[in-house]
This record gives sequence, structure tokens and C-alpha cells, in this order.
Amino acid sequence: MAVAVKNTPETRSASALATLPVVSLAGVVYILGSLGIVCGLIPTLWWWGWEALHLGESPFVGPVLLGLVMMAAFIGFLILGTRLLGPQTPHGARAGIFVGLVGVLVLGMIACWLGWKIENWVYGGALGGSWTVGVGLSAAVGLGLLVLGLWVFTRPGTQAFLVRFEDQGWFQAKAYKPGQGLRVRRGTMLGLLLIVGAGIYTLNAHNSLRKGTPDWRVSIPFTDRVAVENLDVLPADVRDKLPPPNAEEKVVVDRYQLLQAERAAGYPENWVRVTDPGSSDLKEGQVLPRQEFDARKTKLKEDFPDAIPRGRRRPRPREQN
Repeated sequence: MAVAVKNTPETRSASALATLPVVSLAGVVYILGSLGIVCGLIPTLWWWGWEALHLGESPFVGPVLLGLVMMAAFIGFLILGTRLLGPQTPHGARAGIFVGLVGVLVLGMIACWLGWKIENWVYGGALGGSWTVGVGLSAAVGLGLLVLGLWVFTRPGTQAFLVRFEDQGWFQAKAYKPGQGLRVRRGTMLGLLLIVGAGIYTLNAHNSLRKGTPDWRVSIPFTDRVAVENLDVLPADVRDKLPPPNAEEKVVVDRYQLLQAERAAGYPENWVRVTDPGSSDLKEGQVLPRQEFDARKTKLKEDFPDAIPRGRRRPRPREQN
């Protein structure tokens, strides 16, 4: 006698969905910590030990050995992270880790962009020109974005999306229909590699990659330092309030420190750079106080009407991040 059995669809318990955001966020923290160790801590300790042991400067041996150590550490963290997930991982955790990493990247970029805007406002005199107020406001914006991201990430609708996202098979090593379209997929990958290679070659040929910093790092608002390229155009009162130049004859200072030195010297409102010295003894590009410039201009106007120098308000010195 045949008995009909009704197959009920598998339902995921509420506890599994409740642990999904916890496991996903823990995975995000683990990956960010691993990247910090591999890309930050290991190179710092490596070059510190290299200099302590007096192994000399080598443009090849040191970097190659460091690259091998970093690669070994990365593989070790990858294997450890895979084992920590284990077979009992809540369904959707892999998608949650990926979405969490992308969310941290996007929110971090937005927070830095807003922080740079606030820094420019403070540097321009807004918010009373207070460094403390600017830092506090930037920190509040970043914290608010973080809280908003956590709130969205823990919503039931987001967890359901993560489950559906992982069901699509993006985070599994199993091949989907391996016998179909193999040559097409290989051709697609070859085309993508050629496009990426052509883009890198174009950036390198136009020196676009050399315009930024040599390292891959993100500038945090209110922590940047600037290098004043030409010290001769700075008024003496401003130069006296700046630290001595480095080995490259550049003064490297905090941006707010430069702003404070300029304000203390009444710069640029009270200073003038000569653009056309005329027949006077002034030099083109010379910087001098406005009162002195006006007095000499008046004196020359009385004695030599055709030798009046012309000047304009001195702009801020050119800075380079």
C-alpha cells in the first residue's frame, strides 16, 4: 500500500537568521584585521628588524623576501578563516561577509569625503577655524554612518537578501554547468585581462600613477601633512614659525600648523608679492609687508612716476600632499 508523504519546504530557524549578522560582522572584522597585519604590521616589523640587524639597503632581496612572508601570512589567514567558518556556518554568512566588506569600504569613503569637506571649511575659516570642532564634527559624521550601516545590516530584509544572494552560487567553488560554454568563458576572461592590461599601460604611459602617493593609503581628514615646495616665497614671520626643512629642503608640516603660522603673521592679507618691479630695486616675486610696499610705491611715485612697481595680494604657497 502506497503512502503519500507531503514534503514540507525547509524552513530556516529564527536563531540561524539571528546569528547570521553576528557571524558576518565577525568575518568582516577578521578580514580587516588580517589585512592590517599582512599589509601594515608585517612590513613595519620587517624593515625595523632589517635596519636593526644592519642588513644594508637592497633594492631586490629585502622586498622579495618581504613579499614571500606577506604571501605566506595571507595564505595562513585564508586557511584559518576557512576553517573557522566550518560546516555549521549560518546560511548566507559568506554573502554577509562580502556585503559587509563592501559596505565598510563605501561608508569609509563617504566619511573621508565628508571629513575632507569639513577640513577645507575649517582651513578656510569656517566653524571659527577650530581644529577641535572640525575633528569632533568629522568623528560624529563617521560614527553616525557606522551606526546607520549596522542598523541596515541587521534588518530582517537585509538578512533575507543575503540568503538569496548566497543561493545564487557566487561564493561556492562548485562549477555551474562545467561542460557548457567553456570556451566562451575563457574568451571572456581573456578579453577582461586584455582590457585591464591596456588600462594599466595607459595609466603608466601618461604618468597618472605617479601623481599620488607611492603607497596605497587613504588620507584621513585632519591628519594630512603638506610639503611647502618653495620656502623663499614665504614671509619671514611665517618661515620662523615653521619647523626646519627635511633632507629634500622641504618644510613638511601639518596643514593646520601652516594655517596657524599664516594667521599669526597676518598672511596673506598683509603681504604682497611683486609682479612687476619696474625700475625699482625690488625683485619680481619678492614678498614684503603691504605697508612697506605701499610706502615704497608712494615714494617712487613722487620721485619716478615711470618706475612704480605693481603687485598683488600674495596667494597661499603651493602645497603638495
